[in-house]
Amino acid sequence: MSLFSPFFSPTGFFKARRSRGGSVSMVRESVATYEISERPGSDLDAARLEYDLFHAAGYVGEAASRRLESYDRYPRTAFIVAKTQGKYCGVVRMIHPHETPEGCLHLPTLDDFEIYGWARVQLAQIPANGLVEIGTMSVLPEHRGRCSRILIRRIMTYCWSRHIWYALSSIDAHYFLALVSNRLPFKQIGEAEHYMGSQTVPTVFESHKLDLRYQPLLLYYRARHCCDLGRLWKRAKWGHSTE
Repeated sequence: MSLFSPFFSPTGFFKARRSRGGSVSMVRESVATYEISERPGSDLDAARLEYDLFHAAGYVGEAASRRLESYDRYPRTAFIVAKTQGKYCGVVRMIHPHETPEGCLHLPTLDDFEIYGWARVQLAQIPANGLVEIGTMSVLPEHRGRCSRILIRRIMTYCWSRHIWYALSSIDAHYFLALVSNRLPFKQIGEAEHYMGSQTVPTVFESHKLDLRYQPLLLYYRARHCCDLGRLWKRAKWGHSTE
């Protein structure tokens, strides 16, 4: 099944099992199948799963609405959701910036963190339609790992399909180190702060700077969607073009 199929998952995998006599047999084990789709920001099931996981982790208090109400100030929101067996098991909140009459962009990372001066200068060079925020990624404990990786791939295609090259995100400090160790192009753009229950790092994801092992994802996306590969690769530096 293709990497970017909305049902991206094999039906199972084989695991080696050694018997007492020393022989090795291959035992087929089931793997959950995930349906990945985009949903509007008004999707209550997505918002409630997001809230329930944050509340269970102790990051937010009780809310009668079962929503993260702090995000209500950002009207341009969409969800990427993962379903298995007809139920939501993971959700990513994508937040598009809205611009004030003074030309200021509003996104949670920009509003809630002390951003480095050099980063604000470079972010100011990016048009509003070239920037998005990965607001949250919430996955049920039993689906973390594989489902999370599939959602990250979908975040990439969500951005590429809209010609968005930069995604802001406020990431738990330990998870940020794990992402960087996997050579994903997240860059710290401000001081870490205690935010929503843990030490959190403001970052930007530069999707055009993917490590070589991730570039086949981009090439495959181009082949599937017949988009201009030159447009996907033309930015080599913030605010600059290789042309």
